[in-house]
Amino acid sequence: MSRGGMRGAAGGAAAAGGVAYQARVAAWAAARILAEERAAGVWGFPSTSLVGLHCETGDGVDDLLLVTSAAGQLFVQAKRQIDLGQNPGSELASYVAQCVRQHRVGRMAMGSSGARAGGSLDWSRDRLVLVTSPGASAGVRVHLRAVLERGRELPVADSGDALATNQDERRARDVVLAHLRRAWEQEHGNAPPCDSCVRS
Repeated sequence: MSRGGMRGAAGGAAAAGGVAYQARVAAWAAARILAEERAAGVWGFPSTSLVGLHCETGDGVDDLLLVTSAAGQLFVQAKRQIDLGQNPGSELASYVAQCVRQHRVGRMAMGSSGARAGGSLDWSRDRLVLVTSPGASAGVRVHLRAVLERGRELPVADSGDALATNQDERRARDVVLAHLRRAWEQEHGNAPPCDSCVRS
């Protein structure tokens, strides 16, 4: 087999693995929906259960759209393996760009014609979610997660050094902020509105 053929086979296997992982995440969500209120508590919403599941909605973060009992929308991207890639072409950069796009598109109004924009995201009930496995790097699984969880609790004005408490977290913060600024400028044509808050 040629070297090019080997690359194609590996890409096909990787893509198939990603689709299989996405299906597993969807199956997990479906099981939570069937369990109803007995499965309350999901991604920072302790008293909320899942009530709806949509796959491949077509905008922004589009692997899964989960609807909660509080009328929240959880936009899920499932990545079995992902690392803290700094390159603009990395999977992490692609995910951040999807989040920026979803932020612009907003909530989804689901109807017979499919998903369409339905208003701004409401951070008291909506989430942009990256689901990954133990195969993801510690930079994403541990350090970036800590930064993002801390960020939800902090005022925007404190979102510089307060987000990260050690060198690994600072690296995760800086990598994601660089991707965020780049993606925002590409999507909106200007710098993020709170960019001055995070320069540190």
